[in-house]
Amino acid sequence: MENTITCLLVDDDIDDQEIFYMALADTALPVNYFAVRDYYEAIAMLNDSRMGIPDFVFIDWNLSNMCGKDCLVLFQQIPKMKDCQYIIQSGVLPMDWENIAQNLSCRFIQKSGSIAQFSNQVKSILESSPERLKFASH
Repeated sequence: MENTITCLLVDDDIDDQEIFYMALADTALPVNYFAVRDYYEAIAMLNDSRMGIPDFVFIDWNLSNMCGKDCLVLFQQIPKMKDCQYIIQSGVLPMDWENIAQNLSCRFIQKSGSIAQFSNQVKSILESSPERLKFASH
C-alpha cells in the first residue's frame, strides 16, 4: 500500500487553489491536500495536531500580503518544517529563479498551460526525491 502524501498549498487566489486541487486529483496519487490563503493561516493549521507536518509545501510567488520568498524563508526557520520539500509556483518565473531555488533549497513550477500539463509537473514533483530532482520547470 502506498503512503499518503501530504501537501500544503499557500495561495490567496481561490481559483488557483481549485486548479491545484484538480491537478492533484489528476495525478491519481494518494494525497491529503490542505489549502490556506497566507503564512499566518498556514501556521494556525500547522499548530492543529490533526494535520501533522506536510511532505510538500507549495507557495504562490505572488501572495498579496507577503511575497512567496518571505513566506518560504519563514517556513524554513521552523524546526519541525526542516524536512519539508518547498515548491514555489508562479505564472511567470522570476529571471533568476534558478539562483533563488538553489539559495533557498526549493523548486519552482510555472502555472501555465493546461491543467493536465500542470498536473504532470505536480505529479513529477510528488514522485521525486530531492536527490533525483533539484528543479522542476515547464
